[in-house]
Amino acid sequence: MTKKFIFSLIFMIILFSQLKLTAQVTGGGSGEFDRDSVIVFEPSSPLLTLDEINESKTTAMGFDLIFSTFGFGGGMFWRTDINEDFIFITDFFISGIRKSDELERFNQTTGELFIPYKLNRLFTIPFSFSLQYFPFNNQIISTFKPFVSAGAGFSFIISTPYDRGFFNAFGYGEYYTRPSFNISIGADFGNKKKSLSVFQIRYINVPFGGNGLQSLEPIVEGPITNFGGVFLDLRIGLNF
Repeated sequence: MTKKFIFSLIFMIILFSQLKLTAQVTGGGSGEFDRDSVIVFEPSSPLLTLDEINESKTTAMGFDLIFSTFGFGGGMFWRTDINEDFIFITDFFISGIRKSDELERFNQTTGELFIPYKLNRLFTIPFSFSLQYFPFNNQIISTFKPFVSAGAGFSFIISTPYDRGFFNAFGYGEYYTRPSFNISIGADFGNKKKSLSVFQIRYINVPFGGNGLQSLEPIVEGPITNFGGVFLDLRIGLNF
């Protein structure tokens, strides 16, 4: 009995030692290993090509923040490339117009701020169509591009009575349209593939003609005959 058990055990050991074990390969047949076992998935939609990544945007739009001796203003712009050196721009902004010595004072009786001898609130809204030129294009760095520009357009001019509430006064205002001309110098700090940042100094000439408009009482100051001036313009936008 013992001999039979020993022979049977030896026979089983020899039998199992002759078996050849093979692992399963993904995507291949048994015993084959001619491919990497890593599975590569393709995207459901095509990825950007190299040309698309390097493509520069040719159109931009955004907002203007205006600073001047008259105070703050704001507006919008739209621009498009003509070629590498020239850009066409159309924009507008709104800003108050006043004499430089119009200082607010505190009325101790009413507890309100007021401007002595103030007669009218005056506003200018220039719409400009300009051509911008980069004289040093691709000569410095792509994210710093000095420019000069010039253009023309028209400006809405609004005069509202100071003795009425700010919003209520627009119902009693006078409205005018006058031609405008502008020149500017500045620099483009943007990247045509991303956002746009521009800082410029603008001079806008808006001759009113005739006797002009009164901001203060005539016994204090004469009329304003030009509704332009020097403006600092911070421009922020997106390219698309």
